[in-house]
This record gives sequence, C-alpha cells and structure tokens, in this order.
Amino acid sequence: MKKIGMKRMGEFDHPQLTDYPELGKCICYEINKSTWQQHSEPS
Repeated sequence: MKKIGMKRMGEFDHPQLTDYPELGKCICYEINKSTWQQHSEPS
C-alpha cells in the first residue's frame, strides 16, 4: 500500500468476521486524488 502512496489510518474489527478472529482485524488506508493520479499514470 505504501508503494502507491496510501497512508495507514488505523485498525478496526470487521463486524461480519466475528466468527473468524484470525481474519477480523482489518486495516484502513487512505489516498488522496492527486497522489492516486501520480501513481496511476503509465510509466
């Protein structure tokens, strides 16, 4: 995620994965439009 400019916002427990504790912890990332455009242009 960091390679394309995304920043980690935090962690949360996914509400639909309570029966699967090994999968329940999720990480939220964000990216702004200008960063996305810079990384999505063809080289």
